[in-house]
Amino acid sequence: MATTDATDTTDAPQETQQETQQETQDAPVQVSAGAAGVYCKRQVGLIGILLIVSGVVSLANLATGDINLMARGVVNCIVYCLMGLGMLWFQVEDKGDHLLVTSGPCRWMMCGWGKEKVKYSEIRDYETTKTCLFAEPGLPCTGIRLMNQCSCCQCGFCAPSASYLSGGCCGQTTVRLSINERTFGTDAHDPERDCCLEGCCLRNCFGAKCSQPCLGGICGEGCLFSMCLNPCGVNCMTMNTMFISTNDPQGLIALLNNKCNKEVTI
Repeated sequence: MATTDATDTTDAPQETQQETQQETQDAPVQVSAGAAGVYCKRQVGLIGILLIVSGVVSLANLATGDINLMARGVVNCIVYCLMGLGMLWFQVEDKGDHLLVTSGPCRWMMCGWGKEKVKYSEIRDYETTKTCLFAEPGLPCTGIRLMNQCSCCQCGFCAPSASYLSGGCCGQTTVRLSINERTFGTDAHDPERDCCLEGCCLRNCFGAKCSQPCLGGICGEGCLFSMCLNPCGVNCMTMNTMFISTNDPQGLIALLNNKCNKEVTI
């Protein structure tokens, strides 16, 4: 009898330990919001391509022989092509405690508008939407941050992986984020990665700078001109809604579900 009791006593912890190990293996793995994940998706859009094409077409003025038209054509070509390269694609990347959305490849041409950080703790709500609004990144005085454009077939040289068949032309999905109201580009400046032009813009034209005094007024309210042009005291550099276009809506929503501890389905 004593032997049986001893055997039962010895076996019990082993069975409990095996059950605990099995439960640990079966449990879903939760990604910590403080650790950077591996999510990084890039969507090539038509806006940048159309700008580049418009710039090349403007070179037709060279055939006119008119010096003024020729000079205007060259200037337009340079400006349009650089703007197109500044927003040829939008990239969404998980950075641990925040979502980093950038444009490229020549992001410095956007003078700070091509980069936005959104902390997961600031996101109040998110969903896919059927709304459609394509423009340059950001619409001042509306509270809307646009990183949204119509999708195009992306080749291997302008995206991590080619997608000629999946997510091709106009195959994008727009994800709307509702966030705590703050200014554009808050904490977006990264002195180690931003170029001089973009860094200067992010430091002096975005973030906390927009709420600081400037020439007799608040910078984001129009400085001293706010007295006559902005009597309501609207800070035109605030945002509370962000639209992000993506060819990977399932992956992005799954990332947001994980980071924001919610369960949104497409």
